[in-house]
Parts: sequence; C-alpha cells; structure tokens
Amino acid sequence: MHRFCPRYLNFYGSTDGGGCSALLWDDPAGAADSVGRPVFGATLEIVDDRDNPVECGEVGRIRYRHPGTASGYHNDPEASLGSFRDGWYFPGDLGWVDDAGYLFLAGRETDMIIRGGINIYPAEIEHVLTLHPALHEAAVLGWPQGSSEKRSRPLSSGRKAQTLLTATISEATAGKGSHPTRCRGKFSLSTRCRRAGWERF
Repeated sequence: MHRFCPRYLNFYGSTDGGGCSALLWDDPAGAADSVGRPVFGATLEIVDDRDNPVECGEVGRIRYRHPGTASGYHNDPEASLGSFRDGWYFPGDLGWVDDAGYLFLAGRETDMIIRGGINIYPAEIEHVLTLHPALHEAAVLGWPQGSSEKRSRPLSSGRKAQTLLTATISEATAGKGSHPTRCRGKFSLSTRCRRAGWERF
C-alpha cells in the first residue's frame, strides 16, 4: 500500500448500499489483503443462506447497514427483496471477518462453485495461483457438468503456464482435503504459498 501512496485508503462499499468498511494507511501489514473494518456508523455481519450470522473466519454472505441505508429500489420490489431485508443491505459479495474485525472478500455469490457439497470460491484460488512467480494471471471459472454442480476450471498466463498449472495446485494443496478456512487454526492456502516463497512482490 505504501508503494502506491503513503496515505493509501482502501474503501469498500457500493452505490446502492453506501459505505461499509475502510482499510487505512496505518492499519497493520497483516491486514493488507482485507478491505478494512467497518466505518463509523456501519454494522457488518457475515451470514449463511438463512441470514444467520456465521462464526469468525467462516465464509458467508456479506450484509451491512448504517443510518443512510436505503429501504429498497424505487418501483422495483423484486430487486429490493434480493438486496434489502430487515434493514440490511446485501451487496451480493462473499467474505469473512477475522478476530480483529477486518473484512476479507472471497468473491461474488453468483461466482461461487458448488462441487460435492463444498463451496469453492474462484477469487481465493486465483489469488493462490498468482502467488507463484511463474504465473502472471489466473482465472477460475465454473464449468457445467450436466447437473446442478460445476467443476472449477483454472486458466492462466505466464512462462510455461500450462505445464506449471497442475503442479502449482498440487503443491499448494498437498495433504489437505478440505477447503481453507481461518481463525480456528485450519489450513490457509495463501499462508502455505507464502511459506514456500511464492510472493510476487
């Protein structure tokens, strides 16, 4: 952040719902991957499909509210029902909150891939892949399999990208059968990649 600007501010919010959180220039370096903590007057929660709050570190649907939160869209009750409920605004993003209250984004709800009953978040896999110094870019897409489920299909660019892709995924996930979660001592793909020296900058 300091390489871009000594007073860099990362602000998370939306036109529809207003501001939610901010990552300030004096926040700790360990929070650099986050979008900060709730701004003044804002309340943030991570909830499941039934709008029940989830535990710290668990990925879920982001919702937030503040005194300026709208009650809905003008003359569009159908769209309002999907985004505004019980005083909360649902931006359609997925994320998780750590013990210090920092919000980390995991992608868009519509991009989530369900495979074998497990939720797969493309943005998180893309981030892990691009930690490898040989990969410049990566994209993970949902690939229909003739049912309600999808397979994740990674695409990448870079030096020897096609031959490195499978090895990169295998190395990052070696010996780990569950998808990464945090705050409760479980495995984090990003942490493992950093320990392996896959930092890009």
